[in-house]
Amino acid sequence: MLHNLSSENKVIWVKALMIECPLYSALPECPLAKYRSKPIPEKFRLVDFMSEEIIDSIIYHHERCLSQREHRATV
Repeated sequence: MLHNLSSENKVIWVKALMIECPLYSALPECPLAKYRSKPIPEKFRLVDFMSEEIIDSIIYHHERCLSQREHRATV
């Protein structure tokens, strides 16, 4: 899904995910939950220093989470 994005667009997605869970209630295992209470400039600075591997793992986690939560909602 999002893995076809450019590196720049991946960073934008992770910055948005840092601000808020797209489903408004992050699960306890969300890798970004612990950062969401920080000020926005600090969140963005953290993302700016993340490796592409970490960025990809965050995107992958959120793709999987969304898929699983959508599946549960339709069952």
